Amino acid sequence: FHHFGGTDKETIDFTLLKAKLFFQMGEPQQSIDLIDSLGDLTNREHNARALNIKAKSLIWAGFIDKAIGFNHQAFLIASSLEVKDYILLGDIANVDGILAYFRGDYDQAIDKFEEAIDNKRKIYSDQNPEVLSLFGNTGVMYKNKLQYDKALEYYGYELENLILKLGENHPDVATSYQNIGGVLFEK
Repeated sequence: FHHFGGTDKETIDFTLLKAKLFFQMGEPQQSIDLIDSLGDLTNREHNARALNIKAKSLIWAGFIDKAIGFNHQAFLIASSLEVKDYILLGDIANVDGILAYFRGDYDQAIDKFEEAIDNKRKIYSDQNPEVLSLFGNTGVMYKNKLQYDKALEYYGYELENLILKLGENHPDVATSYQNIGGVLFEK
């Protein structure tokens, strides 16, 4: 690890965004490596964000046990910041929900996804992709619990807002219709 004590805020913000994009493009190891290249971050918000992105990347790289610790560290830092960063708190709750899902604790996952929705809605509209994906995640948990009506409620809300935001012909809208069809088939 090398120390970036003198690195400016924009460079770190850019690197964190790049790490998040690597994750979203299905390259979790590149995301982890990029976060690790930052070394020790003196800014607590940057540190919490980096730990959260690393936790999410570790999950998809297959290191779930490691992810728990990193996300917990992110939570401890984020919850102690003077000014609440609701997007970061939403990201941390989302990762906690994903971790609960992998443990098979669907109730905990639902609680965490709803916490993430509440935090993100303080900043974003319901048509923001980050909010909509949380509705989809929550729908999956209700489907796994065989609570099909609740699953349809969340999937329907996601679909309605996806159409408003992206239009009928977007691939995410098709996926949402497919999710609803899967629930109706199982019901």
